[in-house]
Order: sequence, then structure tokens, then C-alpha cells
Amino acid sequence: MKEYFDNLLTYELFCGLIKSELEQFLTCMSCRTVGYKKGETILLAGNPVSEFGLILSGEIEASQEDFSGDRVIINHLCAPEMFAEVLACSSGRKSPVTITALSKTDVLYLNYSRLSSCCKNGCAAHNRIIQNMLKIIADKYFALNDRIGYLIKKSVRSKLSYYLLNESEISGSDTFSAALSKTSLSFFINADRSAMSRELSRMRAEGLIDYDRKSYTLKKPGLLKEMI
Repeated sequence: MKEYFDNLLTYELFCGLIKSELEQFLTCMSCRTVGYKKGETILLAGNPVSEFGLILSGEIEASQEDFSGDRVIINHLCAPEMFAEVLACSSGRKSPVTITALSKTDVLYLNYSRLSSCCKNGCAAHNRIIQNMLKIIADKYFALNDRIGYLIKKSVRSKLSYYLLNESEISGSDTFSAALSKTSLSFFINADRSAMSRELSRMRAEGLIDYDRKSYTLKKPGLLKEMI
């Protein structure tokens, strides 16, 4: 974990901490680091969860099987994101998803019971990290609520218009860099990646938008609003 220590100070969970506070907290929590090979299972659906993980390197995928046995991708995460924190907080609920390493991946695990208990060592960072944790969970709740807005849209174009307008509003500009890659975006709005790419090309050909990789420009935001 030593090679990742300085980067940990940039993680949202450790926002506001200084190096000495983080060192004391990690020692107090008896954190553990686990490395996974590409394709290795990190968490199997049906297993109980008592720890949550911080992705130190690599990328992971959360998937779920529906009633017909088809595999559905739920989420795609990479460093410096966190996973299983909601499950770890939920009184022993079993995981509804299987999490798999998409590449060589290192994960730092923290035990939720230790985090939520009073620190016997008087760790100065403990309360701040709990506050950060609550903020992260609250933000994820609102992000999930926002995602429902995408899922109820019937067409790929309406989903894309909704996403692009939302990203534009967040950035405060009609030209912005999107938070998601094309692959992650297709998962997020529940659309086939090829169909989504074709729709983006049509929207550019019609003069509605322009884009290059994750950079977008909304040329006719008024028309995009009509498509939602």
C-alpha cells in the first residue's frame, strides 16, 4: 500500500485529512490490501458484506443475473472510486451483484463496524471520515435518483439529450468534458454501445452537438430539451 499512500489523500473519503492523520487512521483501522488478477472475482453475489473497498489501481465491473439467466452490467468503476460501502452499512445484507476485476486491480479494504464505532485511540480523523462517508452515500443516493431519469426515457436520443444537458448544466457551459467514457455512458443510460454511438453520430450530423472523445459542445441545446 506504500506506493499508493500519497494518492489516498486525494480520495473523497479522506478529504480534509493531513498525512499524519491518515497514517494514524489506517493503523487504527487495521486496513488490508488485496491484489486481484484480470477476470478474478472480487465479490460473489449472495455473499454477506462487512467491508467496503477503495480501488487503488485497475478497474472493476459489477454485474447481476436476471431471472432468465442473462448477465446485466450494473456499474463500471476504477480508481479512485469506492464500492460496497452501502452494502457494508446495511446490517448484513447479502450482495445482489458479482464484482469482477477487469484488469490487474489493487483494493484497500476497510471494516465498516470499526469505522462506525468510537475510536479507542482517540483518532482525530475518525469523525471527519465518518462525515465524508455519509456525504458519499448521500451523493450516491441522489446519483441513483438521477439515473432513474435516464432509465425511464424510451429512446436512446432522449437519454443522450438528458445526459448531455445535465452535464452542461453541471459545468455551466455548452462546451464541457463529460464524466463518463462512451462505454461507461452506455452502461449508465442502459443502451447498446453501438446504438448509442450511431445516435451520437446522427446528432452531430444534424448539427445538434459536436464531440471528440469525452469533450462535447451543445450547438442547439433548445432542440435537445425538446427531445427529452
